[in-house]
Amino acid sequence: MGSAVRRNRIKRRLRAAVAEQVKGSSKGLDIAILAKPSLFELSYTELLSCLGHLMSRIQ
Repeated sequence: MGSAVRRNRIKRRLRAAVAEQVKGSSKGLDIAILAKPSLFELSYTELLSCLGHLMSRIQ
């Protein structure tokens, strides 16, 4: 899989995971995520778990 394909895939997964985590949140948030290379190896459920942990720390 090419590098552009991998980057676009992780961007789509991150957008979907963030949308799932912030749905129902009444706060207006601006979120910046810096993706490390190890992020490519996480499953979607692991990604959701990590984002859930981060969102709980924000609130």
